[in-house]
Amino acid sequence: MNSYTTAVLTVIAGALVVISIRLGAPQPVQAGLLDGAPTLGELRRLGDILDPDERKQARELLTDKIPLVRLHGGFVSVK
Repeated sequence: MNSYTTAVLTVIAGALVVISIRLGAPQPVQAGLLDGAPTLGELRRLGDILDPDERKQARELLTDKIPLVRLHGGFVSVK
């Protein structure tokens, strides 16, 4: 093999190593207020609604906005 082929194969091997390392690293999870999840203030304001039917409807709307989180192994750090 000439030096050009060796250099190209070395670059490809290095790129494959970097890709495999990045695939194994855990990715950060971005969940919070920006995705439309209910806030504590919205939950507190449910008590201010006097009409029981209206309160039930507002509670159902807030419940529907709670995000579903699935965790497959690893750990969760909450700050």
